[in-house]
Amino acid sequence: MTYIQGTRLIKVYSPLGPDVLLFHDMTGRERLGGLFSYELDLLSTVGSLNPDQLLGDRLDVALTLPDDSVRYFNGVVCRFAQLGATEDERRTLVRYRVTLRPWLWLLTRTANCRIFQKKTAPDITVLRYVQQGCHWITLILDNARTHRHAMEVAARELLSEIAELAHWPDLEATTVEFLHTPPYSPALNPAEYLIHWVRQETLYHLPCTFTLQEKADRVRHHLAQAPPFTPEQMQKLLRHIYKLPKDKTVK
Repeated sequence: MTYIQGTRLIKVYSPLGPDVLLFHDMTGRERLGGLFSYELDLLSTVGSLNPDQLLGDRLDVALTLPDDSVRYFNGVVCRFAQLGATEDERRTLVRYRVTLRPWLWLLTRTANCRIFQKKTAPDITVLRYVQQGCHWITLILDNARTHRHAMEVAARELLSEIAELAHWPDLEATTVEFLHTPPYSPALNPAEYLIHWVRQETLYHLPCTFTLQEKADRVRHHLAQAPPFTPEQMQKLLRHIYKLPKDKTVK
């Protein structure tokens, strides 16, 4: 018998398909300015899942809240294990454990040493993220430079990529925030598609003195090449990104 997630309050979306993995349990650790970690226990009728089909790929968890809105948790699968079998009233299910981390966690696996000459902290941050294949960092950081102090830095220590990258935002009192978004679907309306397009690891390296309006202006500027959508859809996007109540409007 096939198990369907359609009516479940918590759904799991993975590269394996919509109903291959079923949610059983989840624990997580988060901290301000740090990298999150979620550990999921999942069930499946398939007893021989190939870890290579999940490791390094994105996995999404969708939690339906009492008001029928949906909260998403997503990350990159960095650990996958089979824990054994469990008996269900209809059949035997295999239990798996998956660990999710943000894309930035992958940078903890590498180390290097380099020199930067006459570059600002935002310049260095953008450069290093782009060199690691993270082009969406420029969505927010570009034009958000209020401190243009050029610096000459010699990295004399062998640092992990994430340790180095975490250093530069600190120089300008900026913060890191992770945005969890719905999994991509062609059925998404333009506003929801844009939320997906911004990516779940969007970094808000914005000075604390920036107003909500200034942040909104920058989002509009960088999404100018996106498909056209209505003002109502734009408001929905901005409310989602900045966690605004439904009666709050950004002009």
